[in-house]
Amino acid sequence: MIGAGDEEEVRFDWRRGGAAVAGLMAALVLVAMIFLVKYTNDARERALAAERHSYEVALVVRNVSSNVSKAEAALARFVLDENIQGSGNIYASSWQLAGFQINQLSDLMKTNPEQLRRVAEVRQLYNKRGAELSLAARAALAKQGDAGISYFYAAAKDEPGHPNTGQLLDDKLESIIRAEREALRSRIVQSQFLSEKASERSDYLSVIGLIVGLGAIFLGVVAVQALRQNAAARRRIESEAERAEQLEYAVRERTQELWEANQALKEEAHEREAAEAQLRQVQ
Repeated sequence: MIGAGDEEEVRFDWRRGGAAVAGLMAALVLVAMIFLVKYTNDARERALAAERHSYEVALVVRNVSSNVSKAEAALARFVLDENIQGSGNIYASSWQLAGFQINQLSDLMKTNPEQLRRVAEVRQLYNKRGAELSLAARAALAKQGDAGISYFYAAAKDEPGHPNTGQLLDDKLESIIRAEREALRSRIVQSQFLSEKASERSDYLSVIGLIVGLGAIFLGVVAVQALRQNAAARRRIESEAERAEQLEYAVRERTQELWEANQALKEEAHEREAAEAQLRQVQ
């Protein structure tokens, strides 16, 4: 049969177990939130890195377009002045720099097949445009006079319904920038969304951390109470054991006394029987 004290201990055990379960659940939620915040922060960093990548691609594309235009403008002067050290060197260096920057674009687009295809088309147009301009450049280098001007004019001339290669090259570079701009807009929206989510989840994490801290304090109090109750129970058990030992000793002493009294009664009965026997013999 369970007494009132036992019932109280059972109820306390249930409360302690419930607190432990609640603390464990809060800790698991805290760990899950930590991983969730880490995932959100990593995703935000990836979005920011992609945003920086888009800016870098746009910058390189603008540089390619600028150097191509600079090279063509220098070639226009070169066919007129035939100054190799001046306009001739500017044309050659600007055109080579544009080619180097197209190689940079290929490296930047390794993970984007669609953009990589556009860069390959840019390279083809660049090579084709270079071949067209090289005729004027060689004529100017050879100081052929009007021949260089004629070649340059032919390279700059548009066919009916067909833009010249230089215009096609500019259009293809612009398509790369448009694609990056569209991707950039989505990445900006994504990075803003992830930043808000990371901030929101960080707030949740702080609240859960506070709850877990309070739960830890509560569990500490419960543990102290449990230790005190266990100590009190041990003291009661020791006291009951000592009382039981004393009672057993008293019972043992009383039993010894009864046995000694019984022995005395038996001896007295034997003596009485012996006296009666002697009395009958005398008679």
